[in-house]
Amino acid sequence: MTEEQFKEICKMPEIPMDIWYEYFLDRGGRDIGISKFQDLFVQILSKGQTMIAGPRDIKYVSFGSAITNFYDYYNKKFNLCESHQCRS
Repeated sequence: MTEEQFKEICKMPEIPMDIWYEYFLDRGGRDIGISKFQDLFVQILSKGQTMIAGPRDIKYVSFGSAITNFYDYYNKKFNLCESHQCRS
């Protein structure tokens, strides 16, 4: 994703599923195909909060934390100063 694409996503009311998948891959996720990813993403987040084993520790993921992590990741990746950062 480019900085310009990220800024356009920030204007949207929701993050599209293909963008969530791109984020998953960008963060080092295995390419499982968007259909499989969508099924897993919906299953995980429909539970409210899910425990996920990361490479170093166990994390609790909720829809709110996923959105926050998404925006934090790309704000940092593109070195956006605070006045230009997108917020969840």
